[in-house]
Amino acid sequence: MQESVVPIRARNTVAASISPFRVATSLRLGDRVLTRCDDGVLLAEYALFDVSDIVLRATDPVTVREVGYMTTAGEALGRLERAGVTLDMTLEAAQAPGATSHVYSLTLDPIINVPVTKVWGGYVVFGPGFYHRSGKLDSSSAIPGSACNPFEVWWGHCFNSSLPVNGRFLNASQNEFGYNFGAGITRKIRPNLDFYAEFRYMHGKHNGITTDFRPITIGIRW
Repeated sequence: MQESVVPIRARNTVAASISPFRVATSLRLGDRVLTRCDDGVLLAEYALFDVSDIVLRATDPVTVREVGYMTTAGEALGRLERAGVTLDMTLEAAQAPGATSHVYSLTLDPIINVPVTKVWGGYVVFGPGFYHRSGKLDSSSAIPGSACNPFEVWWGHCFNSSLPVNGRFLNASQNEFGYNFGAGITRKIRPNLDFYAEFRYMHGKHNGITTDFRPITIGIRW
C-alpha cells in the first residue's frame, strides 16, 4: 500500500516596485493556494515548516537563493500539534460569533381528536411537510477553499467537501421535504373555542442535509 503525500509549500517571489524589492508570499496545499500576501511574508504560517524544509534555487551559475519551503501535510500537522494548535481549537475558531436563522414550514396533517372529558381532550397529528430554511452568519474566520467542518456541511455551502473559493458562504438557504408528527392537549373555553398546547417533531432532508426541530405551541383554535 502506498501512502499519498500532499505537499505544502510556502513560496516567496520578489518583484521590482517603487521600493528596491517587493516580496510576495503564498501558502499552497498541492496546487491550491490557501493564502497569499502581496506585500510581505506570512509569519504565522511558517510554524508549518522546519529549517530543513528550505527550497533553494540557482538563479545564475554563482548565485543560489531561497525560494520557499516545502513539507508534507502530515509533518505540518505534527508541528502544529506540538505548538498547541489542535484541530478542535481550529474548528472552534472558525465558527461565527453570531448568526440568525429561520425555517418556514408547510404541512398537510390530518388531526385525530381523542375526547377525554366534556372539557379536556387530546389529539395527534402527522403528515408530510415542506420546509424552507435560511440563515446568515455575522462573520467567519474560515478560509475560502478550506475543508468543511461538520457545521459547514450542515450549513449547505460545501462543494466536494470544501468551502467556496469565492468566500460566499455566510448566507445560506435551501428547500427540504420531510414529515412531521406530534400531539397536543385541549381545554374547551366555549363550544367552538379551545385552548391548546402542542408538541411536534419536524424533519426535512435535501442532498443528505437534514433539518430537525421540535416546536412547542400554545394558542387558541376553533
